[in-house]
Amino acid sequence: MLRALQRHVGTHLGFHVPLVRQATPLGLQRFNYVSARRLKSTVPQVGRVDLTDTKSMVHVRGRDAAKLLNGLFTLPVSGGAATPFSGVFGAFLNGKGRVITDAFLYTTSNHTEEDQSFVIEFDRSVEDELLLHLKRHKIRAKVQIEKLTGYECVFIWNRDATPDYWRSDNECDSGFFQSLCEVAWSVAEVGESSESSEDQKPLYGLLVDDRYPLLGIRMILPAKTSSTYFSAIPSANLTQYNMLRYIRGTPEGSREIPPNKALPMESDLDYMNGLDFNRGCYVGQELTIRTHHTGVVRKRIVPFQLYQEGQEPGEYECAYDPELSEALPPLLDGSNVMSLNSPPEERTFAKSPFDAKPEAADEGGVPSWAKPKEESAPSSPKPVKLGNILSHHGNVGMALVRLDKIMGQQDIQLAVELPPGPNGEVNYLRAKLYYPLFVSDVSEAEAEAEVEQAIDKNGQL
Repeated sequence: MLRALQRHVGTHLGFHVPLVRQATPLGLQRFNYVSARRLKSTVPQVGRVDLTDTKSMVHVRGRDAAKLLNGLFTLPVSGGAATPFSGVFGAFLNGKGRVITDAFLYTTSNHTEEDQSFVIEFDRSVEDELLLHLKRHKIRAKVQIEKLTGYECVFIWNRDATPDYWRSDNECDSGFFQSLCEVAWSVAEVGESSESSEDQKPLYGLLVDDRYPLLGIRMILPAKTSSTYFSAIPSANLTQYNMLRYIRGTPEGSREIPPNKALPMESDLDYMNGLDFNRGCYVGQELTIRTHHTGVVRKRIVPFQLYQEGQEPGEYECAYDPELSEALPPLLDGSNVMSLNSPPEERTFAKSPFDAKPEAADEGGVPSWAKPKEESAPSSPKPVKLGNILSHHGNVGMALVRLDKIMGQQDIQLAVELPPGPNGEVNYLRAKLYYPLFVSDVSEAEAEAEVEQAIDKNGQL
């Protein structure tokens, strides 16, 4: 379906959809693919959500717009006569290689080589900081940087996909994305044909959100017009959008990617096609490329699911539990993710022979500090902190954890530390983490073979 999508509308819209793998449970399964129909949550199959209240949009326009952005954005930005309605996901980094914000970069409908035009969509909470970052590096560049108003940011998704898009060039059976892009294109043509009318502005930006295969399509439309153009698509809310992200394992915004603290690869930007390790210099590149070549990434943002003792969590993806969610404290952000069966650190310290009051030697002339220590009974395992919850809705969410402490352990018991009880007692709730296949040791050939075997055996994923 990915290839079919590219074939249907790629020539018109000029986007690229790289293939990304599915998520698997941490420490329990090496690999698996699952159908989108198996998602258990309150997320509708098809939805349309207006993200304008949580997003800011900045317009960068001028002859040197691409040159400026190319030195700041984690993906290359072309200023040539690119096909309109193309865009990418990436991030802006500070000089120390920390993420200022993740962002979507749109090439707008009126972009030309002489008058380049881009729109940056990013988290509203870092608006002032990103504007300052852009203007600080503008220097003498021929660009205009200003906040974009009068438009809305809309995300549309469809989870009703078949396994065909994983393995073949078959035609897209549902035609959802094809028809959606055709409608969007017609919206743009209507706007362009009536540029003199203030009431009908063209569709300003369109991109395929490729952080996860067929995650959805993002658009920049004139304010309050999406419900008219896409009235057939049910309206959804921000919670449902976040739930979709949690299940797909795509962190977003300052809540999950803290500004000037988070590192790009710890924030999964490399997994979400937000980094290019083969491009030229940009601000913050040095630490990122060094981390890539050394291969040392100890922490990652991963989806998690909380469940009660005796319950079975989702096998391959987190599942929303409304009953448990209602019983949980309203805010678990920052709570510790613990390993309950990690062995305590064994530390043996001999007494110093330089004590102020040295102990007398025994009858054999051997001082007490030199005697071998008697073996004591092994102590019970102590909970060990592995990471923190970044955001959640009920019993599912995103957490930053130390993968190097738990990868490869088959029987590890994970839990989340709940707020202390009335008497100060510490309570835990079982947790299960899910991480992208990229961090496992399964080769691409093995992955494809397992997919084919699963399809041939069951007729479906």
